[in-house]
Amino acid sequence: MKHSVMVEPRKETELAAADQGYAKAHGHPTGPNIVQEIAMDIGKSIAAYIEVMYPEAVTAASSTFLLSVRNSVYNEIMASLELTEEGAIRAQLLKRKKFRREWKSAYKKIRAGKLSKAEPEGA
Repeated sequence: MKHSVMVEPRKETELAAADQGYAKAHGHPTGPNIVQEIAMDIGKSIAAYIEVMYPEAVTAASSTFLLSVRNSVYNEIMASLELTEEGAIRAQLLKRKKFRREWKSAYKKIRAGKLSKAEPEGA
């Protein structure tokens, strides 16, 4: 199953237009990349929080762990701005909830040796 929050990279001008359109629609003053900057700042804050509160986890993880957390948060925020209608947003939230449940379940089984990465969960 493809991760539902992965978004294809867009051109800088498309991102700037999306930022400005969102800000105008919601009455926020903004420069061309302010939403991206906010998303990145939140990602950095969460990575810093993990580093401060769970230093043993950071030490035990790969060297790219905090970078991965930061980028994952950024991607989640930016993907959430793709939808603007409440019905579509609620449908996406349900889809993401289902994906997370299946994704976590599959990896628990893999780590327990009950499922291989190449084997689909329904097999």
